[in-house]
Amino acid sequence: MKLKALLSGVPYVTTTAPLDMEITDLCFDSRVCRPGMAFACVKGLRADGHDYIGAALENGAALIIAKHAVDGVPTVVTDEPEITLAFMAGNFYGNPAREMTFIGVTGTKGKTSTTFFIKYLLEQTFGARVGLIGTIRNMAGDIDLGESHNSTPTVTELHALLRQMRDAGCTHVVIEVSSHALALGRVDGIRFRVGVFTNLSQDHLDFHGTMENYLQAKLRLFQMSDVGVVNIDDPASARVLETAACPIKTFSMQHDEADACAKDVEQRGADGVDFNVYANGHSAHVKFPVPGLFSVHNALAALSAALELDAEFDDAVRILAEVPHVPGRAEVVPVHAEFRVIVDYAHSPDSVAKIVETVAGFTAGRVISVLGCGGDRDRTKRPKMADAAARGSDYIILTTDNPRFEEPADIIQEMLPGVAHTDCPYEVVIDRREAIRHALDLACPRDTVLIMGKGHEPYQEVRGVRHHFDDREEVLSYMAAIQEGSV
Repeated sequence: MKLKALLSGVPYVTTTAPLDMEITDLCFDSRVCRPGMAFACVKGLRADGHDYIGAALENGAALIIAKHAVDGVPTVVTDEPEITLAFMAGNFYGNPAREMTFIGVTGTKGKTSTTFFIKYLLEQTFGARVGLIGTIRNMAGDIDLGESHNSTPTVTELHALLRQMRDAGCTHVVIEVSSHALALGRVDGIRFRVGVFTNLSQDHLDFHGTMENYLQAKLRLFQMSDVGVVNIDDPASARVLETAACPIKTFSMQHDEADACAKDVEQRGADGVDFNVYANGHSAHVKFPVPGLFSVHNALAALSAALELDAEFDDAVRILAEVPHVPGRAEVVPVHAEFRVIVDYAHSPDSVAKIVETVAGFTAGRVISVLGCGGDRDRTKRPKMADAAARGSDYIILTTDNPRFEEPADIIQEMLPGVAHTDCPYEVVIDRREAIRHALDLACPRDTVLIMGKGHEPYQEVRGVRHHFDDREEVLSYMAAIQEGSV
């Protein structure tokens, strides 16, 4: 594509490059640069692309997108290379975002479930073909576009996915909009018909540094949305309401004045939760098939978004009662035993507390929890996660999650203070496979084994390599071996 076409409508300061030069592709990783490509100097968590201009040129980069001109090299000079790259990526892929309706969901917890529910509601209420971009999978309607490596893809990956979705006939796209994506400008240039805020609690401080920075990143979504849908039960919602540049619709389990409100909530254990919903002057009883009070907020968020997109209330409420279970979110593993096994993606103090509380509420016996913390992530939350697990569990096994480039024993050592001060008995089993098997061995009738941290993930990341590992598969294979008498 000619540079002139790539720069159409793109924010930048100046360029030293000829506008008729041909650009073959865009990248921000010098290692994947090839002849004819444009290299953007994006600043990430650990590296600044400006430090890799030489490497990109050695690999054949034809154009540099940077904060300063590079002597003797065609350069697009811009104050914000990340944002410039986002707009250029849109142009490179034919601006598919202009042809579809976007719904963005941000928040610490509930993004994945809420996006799945919105997708299902839109498909079932008025037959939309809906793209999904998020933590578990990327999809164009029922077409699987592959596993995700980030909640929100990089800008080049994002627009390539959007092109695939539009070509597959998608009319709507639901995106998990992470704080990283908002801070790094990955979704700049996309206008969201609806932006959804679920909640805010401690996470990603390794990237943002402070909770204020974390919140500020989330708030950006409501500068690029036509309407916001906000959980006013969360204290951070006050800041959303104060700063949003768009009209706001609210949902709540506590405030009758909310635009969508759930009342008379009754939990049905692992089978789900019942509640009465009031919205748009209508009311109905919902038998929601996903357990936990947090699921009510996710259901309200999805319903509110669907109503803003002109879904009929009666249709949307009926379909809420039919939503499929989201992989790795309070997922019951079918073990055919007298105890229950649940796998959940909980990986922050608040999400651990919520799922443990939910499981304890419907477990007649003991809650045996298996918990690890990810490496190279916010270290301050490790003892808090262990503490949250200890407060609702009857027994805890501390183990490895995705250690990445840290030593598993060192991570667990930082978790120990959170459980050691409690009365909850615990032990350390570093190998995750052995930890899961040990928990299953300990389980008695009426107990629940709760395995937290990885949820849907089919891998364990060690020293930069992802090895196949799926908590659900580990449970099923070990239970099958027990039933066959081979262990």
